[in-house]
Amino acid sequence: MSSDIGALHQLTGFFQEANVDLLSMHIRATRGKAADVVAYVEMGESNLSIEKMLKAMRELDYVEGAEAGRKDKVIFEESLFPMMIDDDVRGFLVTDGAWMSIARRLVLTYGTGGLAILHEAGKACGEEYAKHLQSRLGLKASQEALVANLIAMLRAAGMGIAQMDKTQDGFVVKVREPIIPATETKIHDHFLTGVIAGASGHLFATSYSVEKVRFEGSELEFVLAGRRAEALTREQRVKRSESNR
Repeated sequence: MSSDIGALHQLTGFFQEANVDLLSMHIRATRGKAADVVAYVEMGESNLSIEKMLKAMRELDYVEGAEAGRKDKVIFEESLFPMMIDDDVRGFLVTDGAWMSIARRLVLTYGTGGLAILHEAGKACGEEYAKHLQSRLGLKASQEALVANLIAMLRAAGMGIAQMDKTQDGFVVKVREPIIPATETKIHDHFLTGVIAGASGHLFATSYSVEKVRFEGSELEFVLAGRRAEALTREQRVKRSESNR
């Protein structure tokens, strides 16, 4: 349907007039583009058949197309839109069980090397998160704003409820309800520590190491320790290279 002002109000009004019970509605709208709407409805009290309702909906000015599926044929709650993080950035879901299966397979196949792979993959993911935050917040955003938005992004991604406290050379990080609980494994989540280290390192131009890991119950705690990376221009790198010859 079109994303014009008032279109959603007209759609709910249509359901009301047709005596259709609207149980829930999920909407994905992008600025300047058509909106996708998934509605879960009960038709028992309506004077329209599903075919007639769809036909009437397609004739509405603000509706570009309409289809229907039976609730007993499609798992409604698990078949919604892919997540759109931004106008052109799409997310995807992995259940905690599926993620645990990936982690186990890597450890069983590569041993401790599998843990290193998980950590490095997390760092790469964290750096992409950081680039996205910088593109939205701008390069002049304060450290407090960057940390607050990183914490919000981690929570929205299902990675846990993080707390980051500044220290002299890094952060003390605590994550409640992380991806992999300690009851599932004797190791901490190398991917999650990598995500936070990679994102923080990119945001604050610092190379962080993960230290003093403690994982008990539903809380992961560790320290990010590092030193400020030198930001060298191409000219500075050339001069340094020449001076070292």
